[in-house]
Amino acid sequence: MPDQPAGHLTGMAYMAVGNLIFVLSDAGAKWLMADYPPVQVLFLRSLLTMLPVAVIVQRSGGFGSLATRRPFAHLVRAGFIVVAMFGTIEAYARIPLADAYAIQLTIPLAAAALSFPVLGERVTGRQWLIIAIGFAGGVVIVDPGMAGVELGALLAFGAALCFGVFRNLTRRLSRTETNAALMLTSTLTVVGFSGALAALDWVPIAGADLPLIAFVGISAGIAQYLFTQAFRLAPMAVVAPIDYVALIFAAVVGYAIWSDVPGVNVWIGSGVIALAGLALVRGVRR
Repeated sequence: MPDQPAGHLTGMAYMAVGNLIFVLSDAGAKWLMADYPPVQVLFLRSLLTMLPVAVIVQRSGGFGSLATRRPFAHLVRAGFIVVAMFGTIEAYARIPLADAYAIQLTIPLAAAALSFPVLGERVTGRQWLIIAIGFAGGVVIVDPGMAGVELGALLAFGAALCFGVFRNLTRRLSRTETNAALMLTSTLTVVGFSGALAALDWVPIAGADLPLIAFVGISAGIAQYLFTQAFRLAPMAVVAPIDYVALIFAAVVGYAIWSDVPGVNVWIGSGVIALAGLALVRGVRR
């Protein structure tokens, strides 16, 4: 179709802008964790993310779009996103933003590896080799030496695996469920769990922090909407590689705010993961 390339470019632009907004949201969350417990920041962020999600639900047909015959499957999927979000937010509190993002580059590899046990999809020998090489890049990023592996890095890896399962479950449920139902159930579950835990050690919110809290939550919801639009406008093989620009954004933002400079091992490991991810995408395109 003549307009297809234009749609692809628009989808790529949505993906790039969405990644930039999400990095800024994550940086704001990391900044807030200097004064508030990570679980409280996660709760506030998820609660405010409900605002864009509510708009999406309304535009998708209101409460009628939330009907489902698979509540248990939604609950299992939501459980994985809860664990993934907790691991991610704790990792942000413990290690530099760019390091956490570099480890999260393994999410597509984890999703590909887990598509076999979760969805029963066939993974070829070549794909397993590519996945193994990609995860080797993750080991380079962690750089396990005499001091051992940092807890923050382990949390980021665990979160990546949970995100991989979450993506596969989303793919399975998207065959019968609406985007509105998928977004609302996962966001509500994160709000409920994080809210219950945050209440145990709640820190009063300073008025001066309210604008940043609002930005962190609302911008995360906007970024999710942009990602959804990107995948609607262009195939996965076209927009997925744009995910890797998030590491560059994270490195720039991390340096500008905290003067963090990613080590050589982070860039080498990230390059290995990115090449492995692109090789997987190329295989899918073929």
